[in-house]
Order: sequence, then structure tokens, then C-alpha cells
Amino acid sequence: MLGVMSLWTKPLVVKQSITPHFLKMWALSYTLARKHFSKLVLVTDDLGKKILVDKLNFKFDDVDLLLNQLDTSDYRQWALGKLYAYRAQKQPFIHLDYDVFLFKPIDTKLFKEQLLAQSSEAYSIFNNAQFRYSYDTVAVYKNLKNYPDYFIKNTYGPIVQAANTGLFGGNNLSAIRHYTDLAIKLIEDPDNQDCWDKLFKKNSVTPVIYTEQWLLSTVMKYELDVPITFIHSSTGWSTMASAEGLGYVHLIGPEKHKPENHITVHDMLLKVDASYIPKIKDTIATLQY
Repeated sequence: MLGVMSLWTKPLVVKQSITPHFLKMWALSYTLARKHFSKLVLVTDDLGKKILVDKLNFKFDDVDLLLNQLDTSDYRQWALGKLYAYRAQKQPFIHLDYDVFLFKPIDTKLFKEQLLAQSSEAYSIFNNAQFRYSYDTVAVYKNLKNYPDYFIKNTYGPIVQAANTGLFGGNNLSAIRHYTDLAIKLIEDPDNQDCWDKLFKKNSVTPVIYTEQWLLSTVMKYELDVPITFIHSSTGWSTMASAEGLGYVHLIGPEKHKPENHITVHDMLLKVDASYIPKIKDTIATLQY
């Protein structure tokens, strides 16, 4: 199956967050993925190509500069580049995030499934702090202007279902395109901008994972009736400690910023391909946004 990675640089440029650690995660993720996919492609923009291909010399089988068209898009919607990358694929694929590390290959038996995602997520609306920071579907539902009627079925709970997309793809390209079309429409619809503005004032997470992870589960279950096969369980993969046993790490959220994980990523990159360390240093030193 085709492996896909994507990098939309606008959110990083605005926040000045292209750091050595960020590029080390990219190098480790790419190097491990390269071992497990016979064909690995990149969807990015001009700056992404300059960094990953021209400077770091990543050997992708194809580079699509599709994300140049997002130059005027809302940088806060940092998963928008992924949605465009999903939608652009013309053959069955698996997209993996830059903070996903495949120390072991994905079971090829799963490659026959209609849809694949990393893991299931379920939030109780009664756990207010966790729920509101992550999905807060009630707040979105009350402020969103244009949406399908079936959204209400996965809004008030008591359990809200979503899918973690550290890994995402599959064979049902029609379903993937339908989902991504709707996600992009919700994000870009001018009538919905007030909704996103209100939610972004609370945190940088809710609008993004709502339109990527919550929407994926909602569309597939309540509109298309397409099953999602989960590659991993809901826990046990979010720390570098899972590399040895599970053979899979998705270094989500605050885990990325822990000093011990900075050290571990650096040490693992030294083992798999130490040549990237000086390349990363040089890239950061000469980077011009």
C-alpha cells in the first residue's frame, strides 16, 4: 500500500516552530516509514520541499506541491494540509503523521480493509475538562452554521466517538473523498468562521480535531455506514517507551515537548541514520521563512 506523508508549513512559519526537535521527529518518522513502504510520497508546499527534500535529502518517490494553494488559508486549522493530502490520493494509501514512528510494519492483512485509522477515541461529555478541551461537540454544534442533520447523533453523547488519525487511509477512496470534502467545506465556509474564532480563543485543539477526527467517525457511522478498522488499541502508544514492545509510537500533544522525549528521539535517530543530525543543524542555521 502507498505510504503518504504531508507537511503544510504555514502554521509552522506563523508560529516560528520549525525547530531541531521537529526536524528530528520528521527524520526518524521518514526513515522508519521508508523501511516499511515500497512507495512513499510527500504532499507539501514549496518551503516543505525545500526543507525535507532539498536540504535534508529525503528520498520520496513523488512530491506533490498541492499545499501551495493553502497560502491564504487559516493557519490555525493545522490539519487542513492533511485533509487536502487525503483527498488527493488516487490509490489505496496510509497517511502517517510526522510524530508517528513505525518501529514495526503495519500488519499487511489490514490493507484489505475499507478504512484504517490508528485508534478509537471516546469521550464522556460528563468529564467536562477533558471533553471540552478535546472535542466540545456541544459548543461546536451550537455555533456552527452549516452542517448535516445527522451531526446531532454524535454530539450530546453521553459518549462522543472519534478516530485518532496518526495513521489514516484505506481502500474506500470514495468515502475518504466524501469525508474530506465535507471537512474542508466546514473549515472554509465563511459562515462558520465566527464559530472557529470563538473556539480558537479557548484552545488550539478543538476546531482542528473536530473537523478531522470527530467528523471522520461521524460521517462513516451516521451517513455512509462504512466501518473503520483500528490498527491499535486506544492506549499504550503515546510514549517512546512503547517503541520496543508495541513497535509503534505516536508522540501526541505534550509528549512531544517533554525533555526526555527530545533526548530519546535524538538517540534513536542517531541509531537509524546519524547523517541527519548535521543536516538538521545546517537546515535550521540557514532557514529563511
